[in-house]
Amino acid sequence: MKTMMMITRRFFSMLFITSLLIACSADDGDDGAIGPQGPQGEQGPPGAQGEPGEDGQDGEQGEQGETGSANVIYSDWILADYLNPNAVSTNVMGLATLSESEFDIVNDLVLVYAGNNIFSASYEIFQLPYTHNGNLVFGFGIFGDGDGNSSLQVRVRTIDGSNSNFTFIDYYRYIIIPGGVPVSGKSSSLDYSKMTYEEILDHFNIPE
Repeated sequence: MKTMMMITRRFFSMLFITSLLIACSADDGDDGAIGPQGPQGEQGPPGAQGEPGEDGQDGEQGEQGETGSANVIYSDWILADYLNPNAVSTNVMGLATLSESEFDIVNDLVLVYAGNNIFSASYEIFQLPYTHNGNLVFGFGIFGDGDGNSSLQVRVRTIDGSNSNFTFIDYYRYIIIPGGVPVSGKSSSLDYSKMTYEEILDHFNIPE
């Protein structure tokens, strides 16, 4: 009996050892060869473009604006209408009454123009003072009215004292340029009194 038990134990021990050897010594198979690379897949559609940031591209430079006429006062053409309707050696006509806020007699420049046949194709424009035919003098003056206002007047006369209706001039117009008025793009040191009527209109963008 004892002998039989020893044989059984020995059998199971051998069986156990044999199973361990099989589990540990079994050769693993070689790694298979790497297969060829597959074709590249189709490219997807591009994504939507993002919104532009706050700093956009600079726009094109605009054209330079015209010279402004801010603070410059000008009248329409005013029909000649002298105080005395008769032929006389001297006469006067009022053009405008200007308040202190409109006119500074110390610093502002007043230009007065006289027109002959002003609304015809053969018109002529003269800056006052102007002398016609060596005898008719067309000028202007500025006078205080005692209330802080200034009266702008046309004054005409004959040099030789003869009488005249002064009908050579039929319209007047005035332009007042404040002292030190800024004019963009053009020199403020120009002598406006030496400029022609057309140059003044163009310089200050004043309508005809």
